Amino acid sequence: MKLVDIQPAGAVTRYHTIHCPIQQTVAHHSWGVAMVIMALHNNPSMKLIQAALLHDAHEHVTGDVPSPAKRMDVAFRAELHRLEESVAEKPGSYVSLDDDELT
Repeated sequence: MKLVDIQPAGAVTRYHTIHCPIQQTVAHHSWGVAMVIMALHNNPSMKLIQAALLHDAHEHVTGDVPSPAKRMDVAFRAELHRLEESVAEKPGSYVSLDDDELT
């Protein structure tokens, strides 16, 4: 999956089940995660920044499933995780990090 294939993920609305005056997309959220990493990490690798930007790219397939739903049903959570990983296995949609890249 190339970058153009995952661009729709940026438009997925997060927290869609909660009435909130401010909408947040996956693009907003992922940018915020990358900014936090850059603020807290002395020298983040490009791979770590890419991982932050792409960590929810699967949501163009799965949507942003609310965490209460994931907590309510272990089998549902496991199946959702399996689906997220199958989407993430497509090249360009997920960045795998080694432990040393997190420190």
